[in-house]
Amino acid sequence: MPSGGDSYWEYYRSLPESLRSVELPLKLVRCGYVKSDHTVFERSAYPFEVWEEVVAGAGFVTVNHVNFAVKAGDVYRLPMGADHRLAGDRHQLWGKKFFLLEGSMVPMLIEQFGFKEQYHFPGGAKESRGIFDILNDSWRSHSFDMHLTAAEQFMKFLWRLRFAGEVFRGNGISPKVQQLMVSIDQHFQLHLDLDHLAKVFNISRSHLQTLFKKELGITPYEYHLRRKFEKAKELLLQSSLSISEISQQLAFHDRFHFSREFSRRFGISPAAFRKKSSSR
Repeated sequence: MPSGGDSYWEYYRSLPESLRSVELPLKLVRCGYVKSDHTVFERSAYPFEVWEEVVAGAGFVTVNHVNFAVKAGDVYRLPMGADHRLAGDRHQLWGKKFFLLEGSMVPMLIEQFGFKEQYHFPGGAKESRGIFDILNDSWRSHSFDMHLTAAEQFMKFLWRLRFAGEVFRGNGISPKVQQLMVSIDQHFQLHLDLDHLAKVFNISRSHLQTLFKKELGITPYEYHLRRKFEKAKELLLQSSLSISEISQQLAFHDRFHFSREFSRRFGISPAAFRKKSSSR
C-alpha cells in the first residue's frame, strides 16, 4: 500500500512499466447518473468494476450473497467478476452517480488498499467529494487522457476512503462542516454562493463562515479557490484546453484574471506551468 503523503500521481508513476503501458491497465468505461424506476437489476460475473454513490433515496444491494441496504450519502462497489442484484426502495426512489472501470490495475489497487472483501461504505460520499463529477466530465470528453484521469482520481478516492475518515474523526471536524465541504467540492466549478449554502444548511452566513474557519483554519472562499486551482492544474497537465477555455470552465472572469490569480498563488503562470511540466 502507498505510505505517507497524498501524491497519487507520483505513486502511479512508480508502478511497473507493465501497468503503465499503452495496453491501459485501467480504463474508464462509463460514467453517469441514473434514477430508479423500480427495475431490479441482476447480473452474473459482471466484467466491470462498478462504484455508485447514492445521492437520493435508498435501495438494497446483493454482492456474491452479501446483502446490505444503502441510503443517500452511501457509496458501494460491485467488484469485477461478481454476481450482484440491485433493487431500489419502492418508497424512496433512488438516484445514483456511477462509474465503471476495467483493467488489471483495478483489482490490484482494491487489494492494496484493503477493500477486496468490502462492498459498502456508509457515508462514503464525504470521501468521494467531487470525484464522480470529475470522472463524468472527463468521460464526456472521450479523449485518451480520460483513462489517466480515471487512474489518478480512482487512487485518490481509495486513499480518501482508507484514510480520510480517520483524519476527519481525529481532527474533530463536525458532520456539518463535512457536509459543507462536500457541497463546495461538488460545485467548485461555479461561483461560490454563501447565501445559498447558508439557506441549504439552515444556518446564517456569518455562522457558516465562523464554523468553517474554526474547524478548518481557512474560509469557505479559500477552500473553494483551492479546489478550483487543483482542477486547473489537472486540466493544464492532462488536457489540450487553452488557457481561455480553462478559465471559462472554472468560472474565472477571463483568462487574465485566471492567469493573475494562478501566478500569485504558485509563482508561475499557467502557460509556464504547463510548459515546464510537459518538458519533464
